Amino acid sequence: MDALYESWVHRWQAALDACRRKGGETSELVIMPPATSKAVAEVEVALGQELPASFRRVLLEFSSEVSVYWFLPNEIKPPEPYRNISSGDCSWSLSRMTEIAHWYQEWLKVFDVNDPYDRIWYGKLAFAEVGNGDNIAFDIKHAQDAPVLYLSHDGGEGHGYWLGDDFVDFVERTSLLGHPGYEDWQMMPFLTDATSGLDVYGENAREWRKWFGLDFEVNKP
Repeated sequence: MDALYESWVHRWQAALDACRRKGGETSELVIMPPATSKAVAEVEVALGQELPASFRRVLLEFSSEVSVYWFLPNEIKPPEPYRNISSGDCSWSLSRMTEIAHWYQEWLKVFDVNDPYDRIWYGKLAFAEVGNGDNIAFDIKHAQDAPVLYLSHDGGEGHGYWLGDDFVDFVERTSLLGHPGYEDWQMMPFLTDATSGLDVYGENAREWRKWFGLDFEVNKP
């Protein structure tokens, strides 16, 4: 296995272990085999577009589907500014891409392309659904690889915020934080502004890892 993917698996397991040490619940770590070129091509035909390059590479080289979930017990409340972090999520699935794309298109029916807030939803490819109805998506307007951003349907603070420069960068960043939940309020402590991406080296990130109990080193390049 590629060293990058090995590091992700190590961090996922570390996050699950940290949650269990705090008395929380965790799901089974699911890492499915890589996708075939045929399976990727079929999804791309169904979507009517190619998948972003870094996402496609991860699907073909590493895994077609991943799910990592953890949930802190209700009586455990992180200190400020992490008070709203209660769960963790890292998930993607090639087989669900068309389903997620369908629900993304349903959201577009209620939005107005002329409205500045609604307009952010256009030109995106959603790959993960958030529990509150929001989406994590690729900004496919970019000619090279597609950055990952947050799409809120109801005025969320993180609407339109970039989370990573591409899919690999997004997973790398979130894994270094133990994958706080996909809701924007769980990621906001690590977002400096709408274009910063998740800050994994700042004070908030360092103090969060210390409190949560992540047992891996994070060295700034």
